[in-house]
Amino acid sequence: MEFIQFEIVHFPQPAHFQPSYDETLDAYSLATSSEDHISRILQLGATEVTSMIEYIDEIVNGVETPIALRRQSLDLLRKLCGKHGIVPKSCKLDSQELQKLSDHAVASGGFADIWQGTYQGQPVALKAFRIYNDGHAFCKEAVVWKALRHRNITRFYGVDSSIFPVCIVSEWMPWGTIIAFLKERPGANRTMLLVDVAEGLKYLHDMGLVHGDLKGFNVLINKQERACLSDFGLVALSYDNRLPIITTASVTAMSLRYTAPEILDPEHYGLEKAHCSPKSDVYSFSMVMWEVFTGHAPFYNVSHYAVSRQIIFGNRPQRPSESTALGLDDDIWSIMQSGWQDEPLQRPSIESTIGVLKQVSDRTNPGQLEFPQKWPLQMN
Repeated sequence: MEFIQFEIVHFPQPAHFQPSYDETLDAYSLATSSEDHISRILQLGATEVTSMIEYIDEIVNGVETPIALRRQSLDLLRKLCGKHGIVPKSCKLDSQELQKLSDHAVASGGFADIWQGTYQGQPVALKAFRIYNDGHAFCKEAVVWKALRHRNITRFYGVDSSIFPVCIVSEWMPWGTIIAFLKERPGANRTMLLVDVAEGLKYLHDMGLVHGDLKGFNVLINKQERACLSDFGLVALSYDNRLPIITTASVTAMSLRYTAPEILDPEHYGLEKAHCSPKSDVYSFSMVMWEVFTGHAPFYNVSHYAVSRQIIFGNRPQRPSESTALGLDDDIWSIMQSGWQDEPLQRPSIESTIGVLKQVSDRTNPGQLEFPQKWPLQMN
């Protein structure tokens, strides 16, 4: 077995033997039926693991794959690709069809820059990683993102190593983040946008996934002016009630303001370690709701060093009276308060949250929404 190596990411050459999906599905199901069997698969060497990765990729993306097997297989694929720095061949784009349009990035994050480009004539975004001495995180994000297909999930095209050492190519979002969009469209129907965000989050939870880093900057607006989730670098599997372990050190300065208290102080909640979960996603979603109706990040007027104490001590953002004319009614405020409760089990599911949001959205007349005199809001 030979590999084509581009810096940190390997694209495997076609193997001489490729197992048939139909002929080996029962054997694969048996081979992944126990933790001991899965552990053995994770110990496969580089020459053996390539065919396994290609096969599991076929299962993850198979139309008829049972949802439970899909979840388990995606978790296994994510671990294998991260461990070996390999992505399936199906992730690889045709480099001749990909172009970068400018000499400057249009946006920058903690570990990557975003560039505008085209792929097969379609506008795309190129997420180029600045820190690429370790391909584990890149490969994990790529294989998870590739498996996601929903109208409120930013579309994944593939990965490439011809323009940058390594980059992920995705749908181009002309409006940028929901934060930037609301600056351009301050009179937008915020409730409708929040339904979009919640629907995308529900899809992840139904897939057995948690986002783990939900905030305004990770919500993008497409050309139809609808909201889509993005940035799946911290997405992890939570199937069979197994939750991904994180550390408070992994919470970035920008994400801290959206972080649930049980992640910052797990011992207080009877947890040995911090776990992101669907309930911590719901907490973050409530903070995003507040951000959408104010234009401010949660605790915007509190220093970074004091935010953790505010969250752990149960302090939450106040209701902005100025947002009433933007659609923040009693029902919306009740959703926020329920979602950011201290106790995770007291928070609603994202599904029940969607139900209330849709009721509010259905009775909202967009023509009656007012334009704020100043955005972000001038808070009292």
